[in-house]
Amino acid sequence: MELAVEAAQGAFTPDPHHTPYLTKRDTVIDECLQQIYNSASVDDALMQLLAYIGREFHCGRAYIFEDNGDAAFNNTYEWCAPGVTPQKDRLQNIPVEAIDWWIRLFQSHQIVVLNNLDYIREHNPLVYEQLQPQEVTTLVTGPIYLEQQLIGFFGVDNPLPESLPVLKPLLYAIGYFFASVLKRRNLIHRLEDLSFRDSLTGALNRNALAELDTIFPSMDTLGVLYCDISGLKQINDTLGHDAGDELIIQCYHTIQKAVGNHNIYRAGGDEFVVVLPNISQAEFNRYVEALKQAVTGSDQHIAVGHTWADRKPFSLQTLVAHADKVMYEDKRKYYENSVFLVNKSRPQRQDSPPLLRNTAFHQFIQATSSTLRRCFVPSPPSTVPSLSILETCKPICFTSPTICATPSASPAIWCRTC
Repeated sequence: MELAVEAAQGAFTPDPHHTPYLTKRDTVIDECLQQIYNSASVDDALMQLLAYIGREFHCGRAYIFEDNGDAAFNNTYEWCAPGVTPQKDRLQNIPVEAIDWWIRLFQSHQIVVLNNLDYIREHNPLVYEQLQPQEVTTLVTGPIYLEQQLIGFFGVDNPLPESLPVLKPLLYAIGYFFASVLKRRNLIHRLEDLSFRDSLTGALNRNALAELDTIFPSMDTLGVLYCDISGLKQINDTLGHDAGDELIIQCYHTIQKAVGNHNIYRAGGDEFVVVLPNISQAEFNRYVEALKQAVTGSDQHIAVGHTWADRKPFSLQTLVAHADKVMYEDKRKYYENSVFLVNKSRPQRQDSPPLLRNTAFHQFIQATSSTLRRCFVPSPPSTVPSLSILETCKPICFTSPTICATPSASPAIWCRTC
């Protein structure tokens, strides 16, 4: 029985009977290079390379596993011959302990060859548990190194036995091809993150939001949530930008907790937009309520606006503008109520840990309560302004010390000048 062990440096001596396979070794390498460099996308290159190797050596499966950074490996790419059941979905988070002896061989630059599952069942039951449901009778796998670090491995199941003499010495060389393509993929992902991800929160950014126009024709419905962090500028001014950054991150996590890993975009310094495509109005409303409850249960306030549409063509700019108006009404109500948040006669919440009452946002409220009180004054019942005065009345802007251009929507709050 053969268990593993063909050294990468050419220790294998081919059988003369397998000369036809040996003579096309160069052909295999040339074809691998063609598959890598003739593909427009990196993922296509990897899949085409797997498909070529799988067909060339009459395998049931060809696959790549990558280190996921948590002492485990994920099956990230897979090709299957017709009639073979895909296994990729179930081969995630395979612990290193399950294949630790493979790893030791890989680190010695050796190839693993398994052709006796009975022996594996006795000596490596964890490996057997993974292989037995796949109906594997023979397995050949080799390491993938990137910058002298083991990042994964590539393998094939049930190759034609006659092909092993050429497959085994080629496997290590093929690993270099995969390493080259994976490096290119990682670089592309890094560039995409820099272009389309907010570096502070990890949310998608305005560039990614602008790209959505290209996929609108495929949508049947579209829901938009517009979120604005209350008091960010004042916190930056009074407590510093580190405290402001912490508030932004906390608010992003609040939104993420409510809507999951949907398309969350940081559209501005204190603004997030959530885009929910192909969603029913009832389901969208559940997300809205979940977000509002998450905000209520947190120690940071986020004003929330929302809109939903099912009439094409969709205009993201129009939907965001509508959600923005709803958000400003929510913000207005919040600041109206915030005048009374720090009334000394009002008891503190008893259900929150004391540490949470000392967040950056609550420090801001404590520091600016007198300013908030001067911004808004309840109108006396006997001195309600006339309609002509009301039409020219302008409320104090919530986000800047200037006067808003839009007349107040609430007859209960007037600015000092009125």
